[in-house]
Amino acid sequence: NQELNALAAQVQEADRYKDRKAELEKKQRDKLTYSLYEIEKEADALLESSEGLLESYEEAKAAVQEAQRQQSAAGEERKAIAEEHDRLQMR
Repeated sequence: NQELNALAAQVQEADRYKDRKAELEKKQRDKLTYSLYEIEKEADALLESSEGLLESYEEAKAAVQEAQRQQSAAGEERKAIAEEHDRLQMR
């Protein structure tokens, strides 16, 4: 009977150990899940930020190209005016 009680106590101890181990594993999984959630939130924020930066870059690039086009057009116009001026002075 004592052996049976000792065996039952060992089984109870093993069950408590198993339950505690399962509880610790669940806590660990919960921590990992939360960490992954936080990482995903941060990645989403970075992605959104980079999309905004890309839009700003594309807008700035378009503005620079337009300024270059206008500068080129102004150069052509200045050249035409200078040629017309020279032509008028030769008369």
